[in-house]
Amino acid sequence: RLTVHLLNVKNVMPTMGSEVIEGRGEQLTHELMNVDVAQARFAFSGGSEASQQRTTHSLKKEAIESTYNNMNVYQDLVKQVHLSGARGSQGGDDWEPVPLQSNPLFAKIMVNPVLAPTFNRHFVVDGGTIVNGGAQLALIDATDTHKLSVIDDLSQLYTVSSRPLLKIRIEGDSAAADDPLGWRFK
Repeated sequence: RLTVHLLNVKNVMPTMGSEVIEGRGEQLTHELMNVDVAQARFAFSGGSEASQQRTTHSLKKEAIESTYNNMNVYQDLVKQVHLSGARGSQGGDDWEPVPLQSNPLFAKIMVNPVLAPTFNRHFVVDGGTIVNGGAQLALIDATDTHKLSVIDDLSQLYTVSSRPLLKIRIEGDSAAADDPLGWRFK
């Protein structure tokens, strides 16, 4: 268990030119958070020396690559669950490393408790642009409308993610895996 000191990020305007800067400094604030740390491991066997002789593939190299790929998927899914505040009910191969919350191994695999998003973990539209933080929730007014630029901004946030959010699939939808236009997340 680690105790982490988190610095609250402040966005302030600069002091320009020859203006006096003394007395205008923003007070830095910190939060304390306890975080549990556990080691996650994946094991893949490349087979025996005899297995390697029966194929032209490098079985050891493929096993190592599979381990790295699975670890990346696991780490990204754990982050998504923590940021979302819940695991959800979607199953399938996409979610293999992180079981449903009803699974007895869920808490152990997630390491830290999955909590609902807090007040400061929101994206809010303010005057047509996306801003972070729950304080803006109280300032929503008629000028805070969703525009195509907001959708573009949200899309950009998920595009730069190493593993974009998974598509929502409704149970029983026979066309859930269809992708006729090639819009599948990359």
